[in-house]
Amino acid sequence: MLTTVLLLFVLLTTTSSADTKPPHIIFILADDMGWNDVSFHGSDQIPTPNMDALAYHGIILNSHYVQPLCTPSRAALMTGKYPIRTGQQGIPMDEFEGRGLAPGTLLPGYLKELGYVTRAVGKWHLGFHEVELTPTYRGFDSYLGHWGGSIGYFDFIAQRTPEDKDLNGYILWKNLTTAWELAGRYSTDVYTEEAERLILEHDTERPLFLYLAHQACHSGNPAAPVTAPQDAINKFLYISDPNRRIYAGVVSKLDESVGRVVAALQQRGMLENSIIVFTPDNGAPSTGGTANWGSNYPFRGLKATLWEGGVRSPALVWSPLLQNTPRVSHQLMHVTDWLPTFYAAAGGNVSSLPEDLDGVNLWDALVTNGESPRTEVLLNVDERAENGGIRIGDWKLVKGVQNNAAGTGYLGATGAENNRSTPAYGPDQVLASPAGQAVSSVLGGSTSPEDMLRLRAQATVTCPDRPQTPLCQLLNASDVCVYNITQDPCEAGDVEVPEDVVNTLLERLEEFRQQVVPQEESNSQPDISDPARWNYTWVPSSANNSEPHIFAGGNVSSLPEDLDGVNLWKALVTNGESPRKEVLLNVDERAENGGIRIGDWKLVKGVQNNAAGTGYLGASGAENNRSTPAYGPEQVLASPAGQAVSSVLGGSTSPEDMLRLRAQATVTCPDRPQTPLCQLLNASDVCVYNITQDPCEAGDVEVPDDVVNTLLERLEEFWQQVVPQEESNSQPDISDPARWNYTWVPWTTCSADSSLSFCNVVE
Repeated sequence: MLTTVLLLFVLLTTTSSADTKPPHIIFILADDMGWNDVSFHGSDQIPTPNMDALAYHGIILNSHYVQPLCTPSRAALMTGKYPIRTGQQGIPMDEFEGRGLAPGTLLPGYLKELGYVTRAVGKWHLGFHEVELTPTYRGFDSYLGHWGGSIGYFDFIAQRTPEDKDLNGYILWKNLTTAWELAGRYSTDVYTEEAERLILEHDTERPLFLYLAHQACHSGNPAAPVTAPQDAINKFLYISDPNRRIYAGVVSKLDESVGRVVAALQQRGMLENSIIVFTPDNGAPSTGGTANWGSNYPFRGLKATLWEGGVRSPALVWSPLLQNTPRVSHQLMHVTDWLPTFYAAAGGNVSSLPEDLDGVNLWDALVTNGESPRTEVLLNVDERAENGGIRIGDWKLVKGVQNNAAGTGYLGATGAENNRSTPAYGPDQVLASPAGQAVSSVLGGSTSPEDMLRLRAQATVTCPDRPQTPLCQLLNASDVCVYNITQDPCEAGDVEVPEDVVNTLLERLEEFRQQVVPQEESNSQPDISDPARWNYTWVPSSANNSEPHIFAGGNVSSLPEDLDGVNLWKALVTNGESPRKEVLLNVDERAENGGIRIGDWKLVKGVQNNAAGTGYLGASGAENNRSTPAYGPEQVLASPAGQAVSSVLGGSTSPEDMLRLRAQATVTCPDRPQTPLCQLLNASDVCVYNITQDPCEAGDVEVPDDVVNTLLERLEEFWQQVVPQEESNSQPDISDPARWNYTWVPWTTCSADSSLSFCNVVE
């Protein structure tokens, strides 16, 4: 009965609003989460009722592949290309490295072409050493999150130790502003609240693409690798392993986030025309230096390996636009596929996308439960580590020693360690969850408890005869292991492999190896990037000339090359040396005069335009000293500007410092003569001054000949570049305000059409 109701709903939806309005697309990316860490895969240990609700009313993607590490998966998602095309197939980029995803249109950019509002929340990890690498320069309309890899869950501090140098800094940004106000909040809550805000404030007349990339469940800083609010952890007192118990709290908060996002979509009236995808970026690191105690059970391997535990992700897609749901899908899929798939779902013409994409449009296959057009997946080629992997059809080959050599076996919790005390799994939790209630409301019904348990059983991978240790081991770069993944999903190696299958897999992997774009060099710059230089924050610290980027948002290198202005923002912010060394004061070819300053030296040449104004004129300000009120800093502090800036800065400059600064800013020339010693009477006359020593241009400082020559030569260079002044083109009759109701107007325009409102013609 439910299938009939859902199919009817889909038909009604797809023939009305979905045809006229592109769907909202919500992509939720977890970090370092294992196959066995969602309860829709069969484990009772960590309930994920909100994720399960989407899974049991949508499609469980049981053959969805990602890359083995953070940056490569994100690069693949955003570009629609295997990481070997962009040089991102190796170790993820660190905050102190001058690396980033190569220029080019990314997923949000393609969706913007179709009218989408694009929002990014959470982890970026695609580079930020140059501001042009950050999300709002790569196609997103707004961003709140951390630009790098792992951070503290509450303090948003990234700790790194390159070359035995301790680098510690705050890395939470809102667009291009440091989000200090959010320090101390739990990151999952911060990102969830921002996602809710964006949804609830969204203009529903436009489609939304929301990329929500959580920190959870990545390990944090050494002092607290994984952590969660204590009330979340306390839900799992039945888990005896204290580390796994904390991890369960992290997953629980992540599941809560999914529910809150779905509920917000329903509240805003957007859920009925939405596509929601959930997947981690790679498998869990159950053990090791960056362990988070996630579990890829029953699969072999950990994060950073090409075994199923590293690259096969617990993924799902939900949408009212999907037909024949709920179901467990074994359609082969890779993270690169989402770019063309979303583009097609949004109404775009996929043939207009670049031809060099590796992603395959699976929208029709997902909607109709048709055959997947994808027949192979390149898992990776890492030319430095000399390893790689590929799957073609049911067959998978892994070659070479894996990056995480310790993670080649069967590791991580089974979920059955505390079976007696673990609460029994129940579909009622799924139906009662915020996501369960929201999707049931939109769909006009819910999947039955019996069908939920059936789907769960279908999605659960079991390997009852799996050995303690996999039979095939990779000890050298030339070693290979080949499996029929359908028959041997746990890669035990106990299935016979035909020789022609091995040859086909090796040949295809070699073809990809020949296409590898070499990995970008580290370009480690711990001194320039050190957060201690930038108020203990991680900032875009380098540009092409290795100079720090202290930015207001613009890329100065994109401005025209013929500007005379110099970017002084960095020097002003840091009180650094000014990059400006000279100032052309002017060249007036008609008056035959000019002036220039280079360093401390200034030259003025030719009779000045205001010949009467060549001496010392104007009030000294001391003419009425006896009756002039005394200057007081209290006036400054009491002024509106004084009160405002003191409030923002959390304090004010002391009266003593104000008077000291005032004295430093005061220019005095006590020995200045009544009349300047140097006078300009002819076009060839020059006066030269050391402005630091003689700021009042008295002319009583000796000037070396080479200084005069340098100044004259540079002034002459500018003189040769002069664009002649425009002729007067005086038109007193046409411009006469009497013609235009005694107002000055754009008189040439008004002469052509006096009916324009600004011409002020009175009828």
